[in-house]
Amino acid sequence: MHYLKSGSLLLLLFLAACGSPYRKLKPMEADSLQVLEPFRFQPQFNDGATILYRCHVDGRFLLKKFHLSGILLFRDMPDGGRNTRAVFTNEMGASLFDFGWKINANGRDSFQVYSIVEQLNKPALIKTLRKDLELMLVRDLNDVKLFSGNGNFYYRSKLENGYAYYILDGRTKALNRIEIAGKKRVASIFQIGKGRDDDFADSLSFVHNKAHFSINAKRIHNAGTE
Repeated sequence: MHYLKSGSLLLLLFLAACGSPYRKLKPMEADSLQVLEPFRFQPQFNDGATILYRCHVDGRFLLKKFHLSGILLFRDMPDGGRNTRAVFTNEMGASLFDFGWKINANGRDSFQVYSIVEQLNKPALIKTLRKDLELMLVRDLNDVKLFSGNGNFYYRSKLENGYAYYILDGRTKALNRIEIAGKKRVASIFQIGKGRDDDFADSLSFVHNKAHFSINAKRIHNAGTE
């Protein structure tokens, strides 16, 4: 009997450890925080500026490791339709991927792969890259709700599988990080050095806990493009 009780206790502890790290958050009314939705953290371009980052991508797919480095650029296309491009080029200037987002006729974001190299042209990898960049750019959020807990505020957006959480510091209400989670925390996105809520950060870090995939980028300032 003692062993059965011990086994049951271990099982409960295991299940608790496997539970969502957000299961104890308390729902709030958005008005109670007196801030806008997470779209206030959407990076803004100045007059069609191009934002440049020196970028490293490391990962493993089908037991094969890969490392890519180059320049990641974000550009607001001058068509008045929130048409944004994200292009990753190697040191020689060859495009590794070219993604785009724009508002469609239904008022929602549409996504397009303009080009991508064979090494990255895997549906699961494209899906991961798209989701990472969309969350950083604060595009195409769904069913946004506000929560509090652990001294922070959380804007939660519904994903196809799980949720994305925009985590705000409870004191300053500044964006701390973005996390993707279902039953467990899957990925984290860190943005360091945002002078204003709607600035592009000085550095970006996308870390996937289970997929063994990461992106680290440092912004290039005074490049004559801003």
